Amino acid sequence: MRAWRVAALAAAVATLTSACVSLDTVEMSRPAVGPEGETQPWLDAPRVRLTAYARHDRIVSSLVGPGLIVPLPIIPLSPPAKDPGRHFWIDVGVDPEGEEFSLDVRRIRLHLPDRPPLAASAFVGPVMYDLYRTGQIAICHAYREIERAPAVVAMTELGCVSLRFDVTPPPTDARFSLGVDGLSNRGNLLAPVLIPFEQRRFRRLIWAP
Repeated sequence: MRAWRVAALAAAVATLTSACVSLDTVEMSRPAVGPEGETQPWLDAPRVRLTAYARHDRIVSSLVGPGLIVPLPIIPLSPPAKDPGRHFWIDVGVDPEGEEFSLDVRRIRLHLPDRPPLAASAFVGPVMYDLYRTGQIAICHAYREIERAPAVVAMTELGCVSLRFDVTPPPTDARFSLGVDGLSNRGNLLAPVLIPFEQRRFRRLIWAP
């Protein structure tokens, strides 16, 4: 066996024996449509698909242990308390058929129990829809983007806008919805799309060498 292959194998074995693995159980809100096992379902509208993700997920439990080769115990950890903050961010993904779609962010409304519909106070985008969830659970690839006042934006391809609402994020088991109005194709306004949310749980494996 060549020397570089031996070195690569030794490095892989060393990583497995020294790595730390964390298995987190995460609660999130996702659109209440589609199959139960589908993490990020889409809603169909005329010549366009929509999805959304509420950025108030929380870790409810964690299991931490060593790599798979060393038979050491798995340790349960209690996740630290998380400040919910004063802003509730919701990502909206748009997948249009054609390049003549636009979205008027000023017309979108958040519907929470026992309060009037709420408009976004700021937004980011459009940005790339994060197909691979690079370093995050959310769907907007919005690193280092600048917030701005709600406005009309062109949605010419698969993309995403992240909306800021000035309200404390609700718990993940709360029933709420997002009314996506202001979506137009060639200047023709489409019917509003109501996206209801429901709680879902999933497990996330993190490997740290």
